[in-house]
Amino acid sequence: MRGIDDRNKRVDGMLKKIDELKNEITLIFMRTQNLIISSYFDSSFEKIEDLESIEKYRQKLYNFKDYLGFTEGYTFFNDYYVSKMEALEHKYNLLENGEFEKSLKVITKKENIFIHLLKVLKNFIFGNSDKEINFN
Repeated sequence: MRGIDDRNKRVDGMLKKIDELKNEITLIFMRTQNLIISSYFDSSFEKIEDLESIEKYRQKLYNFKDYLGFTEGYTFFNDYYVSKMEALEHKYNLLENGEFEKSLKVITKKENIFIHLLKVLKNFIFGNSDKEINFN
């Protein structure tokens, strides 16, 4: 009898370990899926510069639901979808009113200023004294 009890305890322990590993695999899968979704669609969102691109983005995001793995209580994609649709609506309004191009110019200008400051700092640190420092 004792041998059977020991065997049952080992089997129960193995079954518990299997369940733990299944849960861990599921968690890793869902986190990876969420990272893929947010990385790809956030990057694609930043590249939208016209109304046609908005519609293509909207279709890609909507159709992506067909490729998802789901578990009980999984809400990331639905939440992400709603958030991106709101941001897309805002971007659509900016593009439609011609304000998007203005905001792109401001961002580009800021990036250029930032790059310029980095170059000035680099020249200052590494001693490029033959060049004049100009903040304009």
